[in-house]
Amino acid sequence: MKAQLWLLLARYSEQNSPHEAVFEMYKQSQEAAPHWEETHFYLAQFYDTLLSSCIESDPTSSNSTSTTTTNNFLSSNGLSLENKLRMMEYIRLAINTYCRSLKYGCEFIYQSLTRLLTIWLDFASDLVPFIKPVQPTTTRKQQTITVTASNLPDAAQIKQHGHTKLSEITREVSGWTTRIPPYLFLAAFPYMVSRICHSEDMTSKALNGIITQVFAAFPQQTLWMMINLYGSSNSMRRDRCIAIWNEASNIEPGLHDFVVEATILIKQLDTLCMHASTYGQNKISLSAQFKSFKRSYANQSACPILIPSQSQMQVCLPPPPVRFSLSTTSAHVQQQQQQIMHVDLPSEAAAKLTAMANKQGPLGRPTSRKTAQPGPTTTTTNKVPHKTYYDPRHQPFPDAVVTIHSK
Repeated sequence: MKAQLWLLLARYSEQNSPHEAVFEMYKQSQEAAPHWEETHFYLAQFYDTLLSSCIESDPTSSNSTSTTTTNNFLSSNGLSLENKLRMMEYIRLAINTYCRSLKYGCEFIYQSLTRLLTIWLDFASDLVPFIKPVQPTTTRKQQTITVTASNLPDAAQIKQHGHTKLSEITREVSGWTTRIPPYLFLAAFPYMVSRICHSEDMTSKALNGIITQVFAAFPQQTLWMMINLYGSSNSMRRDRCIAIWNEASNIEPGLHDFVVEATILIKQLDTLCMHASTYGQNKISLSAQFKSFKRSYANQSACPILIPSQSQMQVCLPPPPVRFSLSTTSAHVQQQQQQIMHVDLPSEAAAKLTAMANKQGPLGRPTSRKTAQPGPTTTTTNKVPHKTYYDPRHQPFPDAVVTIHSK
């Protein structure tokens, strides 16, 4: 209850209170419930908001030819070195807090995981012009950004501080990935695959390591998300895909045969899709025109490969933990008001929260307009959150596996 009150007060105070006061409110909420996902998630969003405010304060942002969501802020002439260093710290804190929120739950995974990956990878991209010379294959826009970055008076300091921050962030993300189940990354796996050719070496190595772990754990699902890489006309993307599959085979030796069968299937499906049919022909025969395809999967010893149906591809995430009561009955609201008086809050804050509780339920959720009928009072037991939220017995794909396998 105390954690809820501090979180509610912090969220209502973000727009009108000094940042130091808001941080203190979030700190109090974290101390009251250190393993509660919601507090960490909203704190990370607050850091993200501060970062966006700094980006918008750049007078040159309207004329920017940015290639990242962070607006290539390191190469901007409209921001001072102090502001750039502050923004680097906001990025580090936001990523750290997003990681912590995902460690304790996945209720906000589609917001937190995607944003975590985006600001991490975009910050690394912003730093590339300072640590890498212009490559012959870079686009004209990227060459312009690199030249601008090299001409900045504080380029050396940005390179030093930026590389330090990026190293800290990459270590944090790499360490965090070992403390959560790999199926969580399936929620953002297509996005991760799209950034497989990241231009910053340390970040690319860490990202490809995560992709390798997820592929080794769930090859049947991730194969179909990486199939376009294997057939890509970009040699770098194809080579990265093959390298990840080979590395995953070293982690799980049984994957070697699966990868071989998968590559054969990809080539055969590509041939099938590109088959030129004559005008008026609406049927083709696998036996007559694609004998090798039918022969491969008529063999009972062929490696089974999952059919990418929706039920097989959509990951089943654990339900959010019920840690706090969300009851909004009149009896419960009165109980909240009594608890507010016993929580060690500033007098103004206590008065503000009391007024909120009269109109709204926990965390600002509107209460029902209907008057609650007299009945038994809703009571809950304060459960101490466990240090690890994820049950190792959870099955992300509980349905039976359907495979391309002839009977």
